Amino acid sequence: MFSLNVKSIVLLKQILRVVFFVGYNYFWKDILLGIEGDITFTDFNSSHSINTLYDSVPVPFSMTSKVRASWFASIAPKIGYRYNNSLFFVLGGAAFSHFRYSFSFSDEYGAGHHSAGSKSASRTGWVVGAGYEHTLEDHWALRFDYRYYRFDDIFNNFKTPLGPDELHDGFSHSLKFEANMFRVSVIRKF
Repeated sequence: MFSLNVKSIVLLKQILRVVFFVGYNYFWKDILLGIEGDITFTDFNSSHSINTLYDSVPVPFSMTSKVRASWFASIAPKIGYRYNNSLFFVLGGAAFSHFRYSFSFSDEYGAGHHSAGSKSASRTGWVVGAGYEHTLEDHWALRFDYRYYRFDDIFNNFKTPLGPDELHDGFSHSLKFEANMFRVSVIRKF
């Protein structure tokens, strides 16, 4: 009986492309109370491969898992403090994304074994962040912010059988995703 629990923890390895966000800010004196929604289009694509020999017998095996996400969205309340043309804020709320996962395994032991599978799903997670915004002229602002996204249990106990006879237990997969995003934006306030 052969089984392996593959857990992937993925940290930011992405190329940031486009961010759209909309929000509402209410100021009570210099205290900010607001809400913000955003969508970040990105090209996150991570792959991890192993090509080695078994410890017990000198037989090669290979294993590859891949994760892909092309967007992240969030909606979060925020609180902050305004000083002159500067605004400091923190936020936290719900995050959303769609993930695609694929896995493959093969070895040359006996008649050879193989396992492969793929799965995709939209999931809800959470986001926290902080930022600084400097107001320029004519309702324009320069913004620097950090976001930490986390999605637990994207796939929990996703099974792929181990062939050729598929009588073995195969593989059980779990996927969790974490991302750290640093963004620089020029924004227009209405």
